[in-house]
Amino acid sequence: MNISYKEYYHQKIISNVELTWQQARQYSKYPLKYAKAYLVTYKDGATLLRQQLNYKPFLMNLYEIRSETPFHLDFDIQGKNIFLFFLLNGLVDFMDQMGELIAKVTKNRLYASHYQDGKVNATCFQQNTIALVLTLDPAWVQKVFSPYPHLQSFIRHFLFGQLNYLIMPRCRINKRISNLLEEIYSLSNQNLGIVGGRIEACIAAIMEEYDALVDKKMQLPAYKAIAWLSENYGMPHLSNAFLENQFHTTEESLYAQFKSEFYCTPHEYVTYLRITKAQFLLNERNEPIADVYMQVGYEDGKKFQADYQKYLLKVTSGHLTSNNIHFYHPGCTLRKNDENR
Repeated sequence: MNISYKEYYHQKIISNVELTWQQARQYSKYPLKYAKAYLVTYKDGATLLRQQLNYKPFLMNLYEIRSETPFHLDFDIQGKNIFLFFLLNGLVDFMDQMGELIAKVTKNRLYASHYQDGKVNATCFQQNTIALVLTLDPAWVQKVFSPYPHLQSFIRHFLFGQLNYLIMPRCRINKRISNLLEEIYSLSNQNLGIVGGRIEACIAAIMEEYDALVDKKMQLPAYKAIAWLSENYGMPHLSNAFLENQFHTTEESLYAQFKSEFYCTPHEYVTYLRITKAQFLLNERNEPIADVYMQVGYEDGKKFQADYQKYLLKVTSGHLTSNNIHFYHPGCTLRKNDENR
């Protein structure tokens, strides 16, 4: 496969050398006999071991980073790409090129995502970070993901959506997935065709299990609420108390789930949808403000004006938080600003 992203390091590099498997064993918890290994050493004493296998339909990179201070790594992503990310140890934040949070990933989690043409920064906060990153061939993914409803929807977003990226739910690596990963690590046959074929089968089995985990996530009140709000944000009188009754949960629990899964509150999500819809009506359809604010759920024109001005201020200052629209849920749109909503 073509390597569709480049890595850039913030720290000054002292050395970057290729290791034999015997040498990699000294640095790795998961030495891979069939992969190429590279060790990068930095001036501040940090090290990054990357073990790589390039075998269509996937590119596999296993990163093991040791650093006494937060470690920053930039990725310049070229074209449209599908990734599977497994965080085996550590705590990692991913930020976009505007400095907005994409995903906060904790130990023993995996998720699928797609990205298109942009820079992503990863910050590793713990002394020992281990992450497995798989870049998947889109044609193979379409074939393998087709039996699974959530992954099939994810592929539609990849093929036809307008978002620069989409994040699937971060799910815990359960026993079945852990066993499949252990099988990948323990493969010893150095015949590339045999190893690659076995890893391919393991990835397919992991995605079957991941789709089931995503389906369980979709049953959480936060996911039901965000799907419902995506269709009904224009209703007046929306409140946390209303959502509490609608989705049989407590206000505190719904708030906590929203912040954990989507990094925003229900109120912030609704406001974002209302204001971006209003902006479309004002700028693209030239409708007057007096007609617009009620269409998007406001009963008070002054309140709408205040929220709209706050939105414009965030846009001009570069501090607009819109990443909550990039999380997968049953009601997520294929468009950046869907005029049909």
